[in-house]
Amino acid sequence: MKAEDRRLGAIYATCMKPVEAAREPLRAKAREQYVAEHKDELAQIRTSLPERIATMEQRYGIRFSVPAPAGR
Repeated sequence: MKAEDRRLGAIYATCMKPVEAAREPLRAKAREQYVAEHKDELAQIRTSLPERIATMEQRYGIRFSVPAPAGR
């Protein structure tokens, strides 16, 4: 990465910090609302997804992995 790109990236990050600080609580609230409104559908996905993933792994000879969320 060029020095100028890094410099501009740092300026952009500094500029966006207040925007992200305001947006993050709104994002968290929207997520909570979505999860509450769709809890049955999400439960169904959580129940059926592992078997579907296993089927796809077998069918296509692949291995699916997901990184653990931060803080766990």
